[in-house]
Amino acid sequence: MAEQGAVADVRTAMESPNNLLQLDLYAVADANHCLYKLQTWVDMMFEMLVPYGELRLHSAVPSDEDAFYLRHGETRESLKDGKLVEAKVVWVGDTEVKVVIQNNNMEAIIPQAFASSSSAGQKLNEIFKPGMVVPGRIRNNPETEEVYYDENQRRRYTVTLTTATEALENFDIWERRYCCDIDRAYRPHPSKKQQQQQQQQQQLEQAQRTPSRTA
Repeated sequence: MAEQGAVADVRTAMESPNNLLQLDLYAVADANHCLYKLQTWVDMMFEMLVPYGELRLHSAVPSDEDAFYLRHGETRESLKDGKLVEAKVVWVGDTEVKVVIQNNNMEAIIPQAFASSSSAGQKLNEIFKPGMVVPGRIRNNPETEEVYYDENQRRRYTVTLTTATEALENFDIWERRYCCDIDRAYRPHPSKKQQQQQQQQQQLEQAQRTPSRTA
């Protein structure tokens, strides 16, 4: 049963709504052993003070970059640096290739410098053809990414991909960067150099355990 003082406070506040803000809702909820209802009571109090009022904070106007990602339901985090995607080639130019990422229809570009690991001097139209689907890694590092502008000198936000074989096959660096942070139990797969060192160590230990044969 509620304490007499708490009941009196509620009755006074209800009879004179101007006193609502002075009502100690926590004390009322505690006296009635129903703290789990406190949030609901707070909402009710504000509804009585400002009927149909908007209690949500005013949101800031999205930046051009935020709008770019929101249109496709993505963020910098969901398209983080190093993520593997598949993209369809839609246009091949002299210095870049325009593609569409398959899973979200997001436009991206492949600059000539990121097109291949071994085709220095090779023209892009010799590597890419419209309609091709190619694997790529996202390059989304604000510190190193290129800045592009449209014909009105407004910054053009886009996603940059690399299709260079060396970058596509570099699994170790991305595994270590992301998996170690997410899963404490994760143990990175040893690199080729580490595998060779482990194999040499095992051979050495095996040789030490094997008794030498002397005449």
